[in-house]
Amino acid sequence: MTTVGSGKFTYEFVQDWPTLPAGEELGVVSSVATDSQDRVYAFQRKDPPVMVFDRDGIYLNSWGMGAITDPHGINIVDDVVYITDRADHVAVKFTLDGKPLQVIGDRGVFSDTGCENPGAVSSLDACDNAAAGAAVVDGAVGELPEQPGINRAKADAARFSGGA
Repeated sequence: MTTVGSGKFTYEFVQDWPTLPAGEELGVVSSVATDSQDRVYAFQRKDPPVMVFDRDGIYLNSWGMGAITDPHGINIVDDVVYITDRADHVAVKFTLDGKPLQVIGDRGVFSDTGCENPGAVSSLDACDNAAAGAAVVDGAVGELPEQPGINRAKADAARFSGGA
């Protein structure tokens, strides 16, 4: 078995993971997240956009048909699913079984992030609006560096503080 990584971040390649329903194939998977029960949520760029597997790769269910125009990122915080739709310029909050809870932003409308210097933080194109309490990042470079006034966030995720 092939192992990659180092320290506490080591991973083993598992051949033929996951097990899909007959006739189903994964599309381009833009992001992956896990919930508190170690279920794996693959966010793919085709319908259904969210496919759910147990930790051994056994298919459990899928959801989100028609709800996402251009799947981009997925993050699960406290068993609430946050996904980003690149084309519609929104983040959508879901229950673990795919029930929509909230759309953050207006579909098809670029948001006013309050950022006056796009691209100032590395190549992440990160902006911070302290009044809104949100950091929006894009890319696959890791975490935002420690900087006053910038919320720390994982790449491909939107983390919301306060009442969101």
